[in-house]
Amino acid sequence: MKTLVVFNATSLKSYAFEKIFDNNNAIEKSFLWARACPNVKKILYLSSSGTHTQLLNEKLEKKIEEEQDFNLDYICKDSWTVQDLYSVIKDNCQDFTNIIYAFADCPFYNIELTKEILELHNKYLAEYSFADGYPIGIVPEVLCADLPGILLGFCQEKN
Repeated sequence: MKTLVVFNATSLKSYAFEKIFDNNNAIEKSFLWARACPNVKKILYLSSSGTHTQLLNEKLEKKIEEEQDFNLDYICKDSWTVQDLYSVIKDNCQDFTNIIYAFADCPFYNIELTKEILELHNKYLAEYSFADGYPIGIVPEVLCADLPGILLGFCQEKN
């Protein structure tokens, strides 16, 4: 089962780039977490234009050069709607079973809890899984690959 990690980096703040975690910043910590997640074959960053995004994109360009054996990509837009989000995820998830949706500036994602939620998500053939009772940034959300298309349909009907 191949997994896509989608990082929302659309509203980064300057603290995301401060090296306060063993010489890593929040974005680097979340990237290391994503690389450790089971069966991850691609990491996709969604970003918006702006000063912090330019810094993120420069760092990602360097990482893309370093990660020869790994699919790392980013998409930058001036602004994002919910429909844009689902559309981009749908366009990038055709070859995947699971999508992990997380925020790029959250350095405390827990790999053991992530593995557990993925296992439960697959065991029960869930469309959407989240960790009830945990704050944002500890456990990501997990979606089946069909869900962005379904949600995109709802967005298009509404508009």
